[in-house]
Amino acid sequence: MQGSAFGAEGNIIKDVAHKLWNMQAAKALGCRRVKFTGAGRGKEGGLDAVIAVLKEIAPAAEEMDVLVTVENHANNNIETIEDYDRIFEAVDSTHVGMCMDNGHFDGSSIDLMEVVDRFHSKIMHVDLKDTERKGIHRVVNFGDGVTDNEGVIQKLLGYGYKGYLVVEMAPPRNEETLVQDLRRAYGLFEKYQR
Repeated sequence: MQGSAFGAEGNIIKDVAHKLWNMQAAKALGCRRVKFTGAGRGKEGGLDAVIAVLKEIAPAAEEMDVLVTVENHANNNIETIEDYDRIFEAVDSTHVGMCMDNGHFDGSSIDLMEVVDRFHSKIMHVDLKDTERKGIHRVVNFGDGVTDNEGVIQKLLGYGYKGYLVVEMAPPRNEETLVQDLRRAYGLFEKYQR
């Protein structure tokens, strides 16, 4: 379940309350994973605020048995390998992990294979997306960009990954080719269904 972004105008208490509510709603719906991303880089208290909120909600996540996945975005407080190093050093919980957004990592010029090698035990959810080129996050249809989703999946499976793979069809969408685009994306990843 996609939750609200970290930030809440810098109000940690409000942010914690939002996250706890998202976790309770997910649990009520029979969902075990919630996904949160950050605010713009350096805004809303920065990475320190994200870590402060995660420290507060991690015990509740463990008690509720809900997995909190922290998603990277380009130009965001949660963007780099170093950001995740800081998060996981500060918040040691089996219920706090990564949502790996491949398109955003490519858009930030982060090496996808290094992310997998370094954080495979913390990756709980993967958003598959294709971006036009490294260093610029501009989403394109699957197969039209440079993101090595197949390589990431294979590497993760080699580490025993059992989490979700979400085929994310983000804008731009062309109404005239939408069904064809969806079929194409499905065809690329259907072999991973279980």
